[in-house]
Amino acid sequence: RSMKLERARVLVQDSLERHLYENAVFWADKAVSVSRGAAHDVFVLAQALFLGGHYRRAAQWLSSNGLIQSHLVCRYLAAKCHAQCAEWKRVIDLLDIPAVANADAELTRKELSDIGDTSLILSTAVDSAICYLRGTACQALEKRAYARKNYKEALRHDVFCYEILIVGICLFSQAFNSLISHHLLTPQEAREFLDSLPFDEQCSDSEEGDSVKFLYYSQLDVKSQDFQERDVPALLEQSLDVAVVAMEQHYVNWDHDAAVQISKQILKQDPYHPQCLLLHIGCLVAQEETNGTYPTATIHLMSLIIQCVVGFL
Repeated sequence: RSMKLERARVLVQDSLERHLYENAVFWADKAVSVSRGAAHDVFVLAQALFLGGHYRRAAQWLSSNGLIQSHLVCRYLAAKCHAQCAEWKRVIDLLDIPAVANADAELTRKELSDIGDTSLILSTAVDSAICYLRGTACQALEKRAYARKNYKEALRHDVFCYEILIVGICLFSQAFNSLISHHLLTPQEAREFLDSLPFDEQCSDSEEGDSVKFLYYSQLDVKSQDFQERDVPALLEQSLDVAVVAMEQHYVNWDHDAAVQISKQILKQDPYHPQCLLLHIGCLVAQEETNGTYPTATIHLMSLIIQCVVGFL
């Protein structure tokens, strides 16, 4: 029996890694059967359903197996499902359920470790994800003060928080981006908040800490001269996002030629980079040249969009 269960779990993880979500759902169902409904197999089936776009099925599956009350990561995944359906009140209701007992939390971490999913074992990662999701729900319900509070709390829990998905991929700070792009903090408030974050405690070394700080502070500095005075950390020299910030610096200073030179290099590697595309087209409009890249009508249409959104990049 144990060999069959192990084999089923391997098939599930292999399918998830290859983005074969229906295949993952199929074998996860078999793993649940063989393990007699072990919590970690129930969670993985729900995760496969979520990644396959079956949000209501995933939420119902977690609820019917009684894991929402007792397992924090399962509650978070159920809330993510409802968020995908824009059921924001339900999201908040789920996330505001009183915290599980320590024993249940430890059991959850052991279960996740058993299936090789170490991405959400750290309680800080789960707490950060929950705060960010609650902030998103509050913002959707136009509760800006609560949204701001939760976004800030997400970053305090995890200075790497971009948007922590249930698959455990940590990207560049979505929580911070939400605070800035939606004007939930003034530039001065944002700078003071960044100064208070525990970079030294959460980063593995000073080089990593300096890199993360650079990423955040450069967003605040983009409309000033400060960004030009900051040396790009060696770890980030090849980052397209850092190049886009440099490009935006030239753009807001009306140095469109320099901005276009940077954007051309970015678009060679990532021709669909959204921020770069908007800025690139904005530069072309400002230069009044298309170079045959975009139809004139498209450029003028995009210029109207840029006027509305470029301040939020």
